[in-house]
Amino acid sequence: MEALGRPRLPVWAALPLYAVGVALVLTACDALCHVWWSVLVYHQPTRGSLFPGQPTADVFLGFLQLGVFVAAVGWASCRSLPASGLPRALGSVAAFVACYASSGVFQHHPGWLTAAFLAGWFLHLGLYPDGLRRRVGLSVLFAVLGPPWEGYASAGGFFHYHDQAITLVPAWLAGLYLHGGIAVSATVAEVAAWTTRPAPNP
Repeated sequence: MEALGRPRLPVWAALPLYAVGVALVLTACDALCHVWWSVLVYHQPTRGSLFPGQPTADVFLGFLQLGVFVAAVGWASCRSLPASGLPRALGSVAAFVACYASSGVFQHHPGWLTAAFLAGWFLHLGLYPDGLRRRVGLSVLFAVLGPPWEGYASAGGFFHYHDQAITLVPAWLAGLYLHGGIAVSATVAEVAAWTTRPAPNP
């Protein structure tokens, strides 16, 4: 007799929920780690504001677009990776959030922050020896596309970083996206394992 498990959630429902979850986490991190620490400032901070200094509705919608992209690309590249267990996946999300927080606390040391993010990324990858090439590829893709995406938003007048390079974003930002890539690869593998779990017998 087949063992009972949690009810199976179809992929078409799981991925939109995943995208919303990504947007919620990033919106909260932006408010608590970047706006609070004055890493960046929004040009219309009170419009649709839930957190002080952040136009929360607009920020959430922007991150929701990113969440849809992350869910689609992550699913296409990482859904067949072996799941490492929910605690380890949540640990990778926590590591990403810790990097986000450190970019606020140590923002005035961009060189050290960039080096620490890169070194930490190699250590972070060591937790996931399976599918290493795809995890590296996803991380690098995010690190290549993420900063220009934010630079474009900054050039359009939505916000600006206080400590910005010629690209309109800080030098350490790509390192933050590297860690985000690992977190996405780990959590997408968990979502894929959960959606393929057999539904309980009636």
